[in-house]
Amino acid sequence: MATYSLTINEKTAFGKGLVQFLSTLPHVTFEKIATKTAKKEKNGLDEALDDIKAGRVTDYDSVDDMFKKLGINV
Repeated sequence: MATYSLTINEKTAFGKGLVQFLSTLPHVTFEKIATKTAKKEKNGLDEALDDIKAGRVTDYDSVDDMFKKLGINV
């Protein structure tokens, strides 16, 4: 048995008909796979990399300098 990958536009009449036809064939099985355009949820690392690319980062010379600029007395 071989596996094939097809892209079918189910929004068109032809695409709907093709999916219906394939589902009636006795020795054909198929499954719908999520499209590449599906938006995946970002994890913390991806969000951090986006922040770096967008310039939403602050640099400090040292930990003491960071505490001082944040108003934290140590």
